[in-house]
Amino acid sequence: MIFDTNSHLSQYLPPEVWKKLKPIIHRLNSDMPEGKCWIREPEIYADVSSYKTRPIHEVRLETHKRYVDIQIMLSGSERMDVTPPDALIPDTDYDEQKDIRFYKRIESPAVQLLMVPGSFAMFFPQDAHSPQLTPGTETLNVKKVVIKIDARLFGKENDKN
Repeated sequence: MIFDTNSHLSQYLPPEVWKKLKPIIHRLNSDMPEGKCWIREPEIYADVSSYKTRPIHEVRLETHKRYVDIQIMLSGSERMDVTPPDALIPDTDYDEQKDIRFYKRIESPAVQLLMVPGSFAMFFPQDAHSPQLTPGTETLNVKKVVIKIDARLFGKENDKN
């Protein structure tokens, strides 16, 4: 897992990936239309979405096998919990088509992140994470982009989960 500000994102990406993402990253704003767009099919795509944050009992931890997630806040804020999946109990089988496996909620995650505009979190296949959490007591409106990058572009094999 990596957590940082958008201005440092290039430091964590392979040069050929940054070359593809740089024009998009510099145009990110809260007025972007929602939806999915391929940047380099089938290896890199972005998905912009809006939603309301949810209480912890409604959100499960998840991992991805094929894609690395870069979650970038455009507006609002949310909490994300992150923990290694090794000690977790799977709640579903791995869904290859959706590239996701869910896990049962645990009491104390290893890390809690507060995501705000200008920040990003990058999750690799070994990072179980639960986005969309209400950071306090009030439900908040959020808009963010999730960029999915094939893990092989980072030199990672897609064999976790």
